[in-house]
Amino acid sequence: MTMNIYKSLDYLYDGERISVERARRGISMRQLAEQAKLDVKTIARIEQNQVRPRPQTVGRIAAVLGMDIIDFIIYTCSRNENTSNQDERMEG
Repeated sequence: MTMNIYKSLDYLYDGERISVERARRGISMRQLAEQAKLDVKTIARIEQNQVRPRPQTVGRIAAVLGMDIIDFIIYTCSRNENTSNQDERMEG
């Protein structure tokens, strides 16, 4: 049985870069939220690095910005390293 490496990794995303890219394109938080089908509060929390969004959430944001999810990854670690951080908030 082959293990998919991506399923065994967690990613941290650069919310500040999302904010910069959104502003660079002249898109408001509300516009980004509507186009990505997310709540504007979710966008704000992600941009302020208050939550760890799911990959699907960042993928939707990246698509609206015309970018790839990989453009926002700042750190990768195995899930085993992260088991002690179970209390971290997940958003998305």
